[in-house]
Amino acid sequence: MKKKLLFLVAAFALFVPSVLAAELTAGTDEELINAFATADDGDTIKLTANIENHKGGSNALMVKDGKVITLDLNGHSISTDPAWNNDTNKPVHRSITVNGGTLNVIGKGTIINEKHVAINVWGTENPTSTTYSTLNVGKDVTLEGNTGISVFEDSEHGYGVVVNFEGKVNTTEIGLTINGNIQHEDGPVFNVKNGSEINVKGPKAVGIYAAGNGTWNIEKGVTVTSNGSAIGVKAGTLNIKGGEFTSTGEFKANPEAKTGTIVPAGVAIQLETNSSYYGHIKLNISDGTFTSANGNVILEYGSDTTTAVENVSIVNGEFTSADGKAIIATSEPLKTAQANNVIKVEGGLFSNDVDDEYLGTDKITITIAAAITENGETVTENIYTVVGSKGNVLDEDAVAELEDLLGNIGEGYKLVGYYSDSELKNKFDFSKEMNDNTTIYMSFVKDAAPAKEENPKTSDMNLALILTTLGLASVGAVLVSRKKLAKANR
Repeated sequence: MKKKLLFLVAAFALFVPSVLAAELTAGTDEELINAFATADDGDTIKLTANIENHKGGSNALMVKDGKVITLDLNGHSISTDPAWNNDTNKPVHRSITVNGGTLNVIGKGTIINEKHVAINVWGTENPTSTTYSTLNVGKDVTLEGNTGISVFEDSEHGYGVVVNFEGKVNTTEIGLTINGNIQHEDGPVFNVKNGSEINVKGPKAVGIYAAGNGTWNIEKGVTVTSNGSAIGVKAGTLNIKGGEFTSTGEFKANPEAKTGTIVPAGVAIQLETNSSYYGHIKLNISDGTFTSANGNVILEYGSDTTTAVENVSIVNGEFTSADGKAIIATSEPLKTAQANNVIKVEGGLFSNDVDDEYLGTDKITITIAAAITENGETVTENIYTVVGSKGNVLDEDAVAELEDLLGNIGEGYKLVGYYSDSELKNKFDFSKEMNDNTTIYMSFVKDAAPAKEENPKTSDMNLALILTTLGLASVGAVLVSRKKLAKANR
């Protein structure tokens, strides 16, 4: 009987919170402010209409006191009055804020803050706290305005913050950021989940801005697009497991290292040494697609005497820089530090050559070049460079797959062979191990030009897709999705 009673007590204890949790509705600004002020632990605030020009004070929409609150947008939006404080020359702080509690934002809808941050997350001064402020943003949530999410406080108040983001950001300056004032160990943890989309368009556009110290875990399936830089880093650790990161901005080879902001360099990832920030930059890339339309993929800069970069590791991924721009561009201090192998490239697919100094002693580059012959003249163009291990051999399956994929690269063009020299005199021996940097020349000959058609460029032949399959097969990797896509395109 006693055991049954204890079981009933335990079951009732689990049941009570769900009974006590309430759903508060808000269809006006006043109702929304009141809901945040009166919500108890476990409650849900559900919008019943769009909230336009929210005018509350800086604490009006704040989750605090350890409460767990859910905000259900329910198909609606919250926009903030874009007021400006002339005394401080800053926008009025009316962000939704988490300051000691948990906020779950769910439901299809949009949070808009034209002049400031859509959602702010503040930490604590207690270095042992790991769960002071937690923000969870669902996949149907869109953040718009100046900045999507900022983890913010000073050098002593950045502990205990965790952000889990899987929504969408459409902003004009910053997508997601950890504020540069956070300059201590054990900083915030920012998890950018599969399916997240970050799109930033504006004169200062940076998709992800790691200013203060923290750890960024970026999953596969993330998309970051910016007409500035996709990622800007002044401090902390970035673990990138996949995703697409694209910069279309104007390239700046040596942007000014400023305090309080970052000057977009027009690259996929910019790493800035700035003594006003925590530094200790660690960049770990295990996969992903990184594209810079006008500049380098990775640019490191900021000082003539030192570097904040402690580690850059590239295990795999696809890296495309602008024509004539190096994949990785570094300052003189980092070139000096490279004697300690700060930058390590273990694998990947690259649009331009990769410096041998970044490769381990057991690694080589395999460059795929297209030699296109028309009217007796041959033009050769390097397409991609693959980093792989010494001793690899292209097996029969890889070559057969390549032959199959190349069935028709363009009307009138035919693959006639693989060569080891640019003069196309020596056939490439696929049976030999590759122990030195190697170039494979694929010879294409145009035998009959179709009427009223310009000569197709290499990029028009879908060679990138074809050669990716060859290159990665040559280093023992498998890209199932690319193979499926290739078959679908045939």
